[in-house]
Amino acid sequence: MMLTLKKKAMFKKLILVLIPFCLLAMSFDAFAQDADIQHLEEISDYTETTAKNTQFGFWDALSIALSIAALWFSYFTYSSQKGTEANTKKLSLDAQHNLLKDLIRHLYRNLVITYAIKTKLEDCDYQGYPSEEHLAKLKIPMSNIHLEAFYGKDEEYQKMHNLYLNLRNYNEEIDIVIAHMRNLSLSIDDIERDLGTLMFKPGFLIDKIIDVSEFIWKSDSVREAREQLNRAQNEKRNDKDNIPDQTPFKDFSVSPNHVFNRVFPDKPDFDIFMKKFHEDVEVDRGKNNQNAEKVYIIKAKRIIQ
Repeated sequence: MMLTLKKKAMFKKLILVLIPFCLLAMSFDAFAQDADIQHLEEISDYTETTAKNTQFGFWDALSIALSIAALWFSYFTYSSQKGTEANTKKLSLDAQHNLLKDLIRHLYRNLVITYAIKTKLEDCDYQGYPSEEHLAKLKIPMSNIHLEAFYGKDEEYQKMHNLYLNLRNYNEEIDIVIAHMRNLSLSIDDIERDLGTLMFKPGFLIDKIIDVSEFIWKSDSVREAREQLNRAQNEKRNDKDNIPDQTPFKDFSVSPNHVFNRVFPDKPDFDIFMKKFHEDVEVDRGKNNQNAEKVYIIKAKRIIQ
């Protein structure tokens, strides 16, 4: 009989020790569901009631200490979760919209620089390659795309995710072109193909941004794109007053379905826009205030013509 009572006492103490460990394990779910907090409190109340009906000793004290630690850990993880959620919600949808619109200006400048690089390479018969800094600056800051702002909105999230992938691919293509430019064993055809990709992508991505903005924000995204492109062309207009006297280069023309035709459907407006585009290219083909080449071509003999 005495042995049975001892076993019961030991069993009860074992339960008191195991309950806090179970509590600790369950508290991890606090990251996902707030309802677990109530469940943890019920277990804590049960532990406290059991402790009151049992002779207090070392194991009882340990049990209560672990219970308190488990509750503290649960509260800490719950607070961390709420803090993370608050941080991810700091960027409003309007702020994301503005970041996308600003990317249009960035992509326009990318096209100008890419075309300036192409024509300067043509001037030297591709016997060299552009300094890597010019190509590296073309890359899109992916931190401008905040997918977490669209959690719980499946269609909007999918649209933004597709745009994110297109922008990421553009960055990867820039990295490939940088590596190819340094490789003097590649043919001129290979280099022209790479440059063709970089000249195509800015218009392609502007078109995608217009579509995403129209779908998510229901805005007049074509008008917004027009405003951003005009703004990009009006920046540093003083630089265009003294366009250097350089050898004319091939005219840059676009296909009928190019985004520039979409944004400037009226021919007079389109012609003015393209004239300013060529002025921007001429400026970047020229020199800066320190009389240094804005787009620097490192001279090197190409092994394969």
